Amino acid sequence: MQVNRKIDQNRALCTCFLAVSTIIPIEMKEKLLFMSLGSGLTVCDKNRVQNNDYLKVAHIGYGRKITYYTQALTLDALSAIEDFAVFKNTSVSTTQKDRYCLRPLDYTQFSLERLELLLNDFEQYYWSHEGKYEFDYYLNDISRAIIHKYDEKNGSCYLGIFKKDEGETTDLSLVKYEGQYIHEFQFDFIVPCYDEKLMNLISSYNKVQLPKNPNKMQYLIYKRIFQLNGLFLLWTNKPQFLLS
Repeated sequence: MQVNRKIDQNRALCTCFLAVSTIIPIEMKEKLLFMSLGSGLTVCDKNRVQNNDYLKVAHIGYGRKITYYTQALTLDALSAIEDFAVFKNTSVSTTQKDRYCLRPLDYTQFSLERLELLLNDFEQYYWSHEGKYEFDYYLNDISRAIIHKYDEKNGSCYLGIFKKDEGETTDLSLVKYEGQYIHEFQFDFIVPCYDEKLMNLISSYNKVQLPKNPNKMQYLIYKRIFQLNGLFLLWTNKPQFLLS
């Protein structure tokens, strides 16, 4: 699956640079489930049952207002619900992936730092739940906003591909960002300037005959991107409207 390929790259990057991640997964007492039941999002606790169903603990309206049904929630659970209401979203269903349960957000109004935290949050959740995640297509909006804010901050932004899929004929050249629409999976990373050393590393890694030490070559590419203060992008093409 494509989403795994992109996240696997970022995970390998974090393996090389253990200090990259700024989010520590929260082990809360509750096991929250965000469900679309027709209007907004209903939040249940899978660890508690009422009337043979998961206990409903809160509701997030379309306008992102929270209504709590119980006061018996830990601070971690309250924080997770409020964080979802302020920063996140999800599709009504897998067949209505472009209809969101909550009012859409304009992520270009967020700071680059906040957007990076949201992306890190996604990655941490993804791995701590063995590949299950609550994010939908709006993750792609976050990545596009990151490109926009990164360009604003650095004065320029170049987009690149780390490795072509087998049989792909995609040009590996760095592409200057000039406000054009970026499609999901179109690019893997961004850097503030064109860099010949980085391009030589990527070109060598994508040769028909694999390098003698591909892991070392991959490490050198990651290292160079970090030296340039670049960022990796995450994309998704599989909506998942339940958080479990």
